[in-house]
Amino acid sequence: MRLIVAAPLVAVIGFAGLALTESARQTARASDLRVLAQVGAEAGDLAYRLQRERIAAADLLTYGGPEQQDAFGAEMATTDDAVTRYRRQRDRLSADAEANRALLRRIDAALGSLPPLRTQVRTATHASVSAMTFSYRIAIADLINFRETVSHGVVDARLADGIRASAALSKTAEAIGQQQVA
Repeated sequence: MRLIVAAPLVAVIGFAGLALTESARQTARASDLRVLAQVGAEAGDLAYRLQRERIAAADLLTYGGPEQQDAFGAEMATTDDAVTRYRRQRDRLSADAEANRALLRRIDAALGSLPPLRTQVRTATHASVSAMTFSYRIAIADLINFRETVSHGVVDARLADGIRASAALSKTAEAIGQQQVA
């Protein structure tokens, strides 16, 4: 009699364990996607701040007055705040969530190259507007591409479409920014 009751009970406990494991896995995945979405949002803001800094840098290289120096300094400070927020969110990514490691490494390298680029812009030593704008363009493009890749892990079609639309808007803003600098 105990065997008749024990067999179904063991099966129910086994299925409950499988369901619990799958629920825990889905919860962890949702948490990773939430952090990834937050990093994507910070990447979008950082791209915008870099676009504004690029415009101020082009203005400084073109005119070179104290007013342009001040504007460039203000944009640098705002960009540095965005870099700090981005890196804070980026550090929260788990190793499993970093499907785009190469892209993230390129972004990190581009952010690391900002100080020498800024020095070159400020001192106007061998700085050309086209070379400077290209350096900013690389970092901005990688940030926008990262934003777009965030949608790849999203199961909800409406949410994924919203993320892709936001990335498309960032691409449009970048195209306008490039025209503005030109």
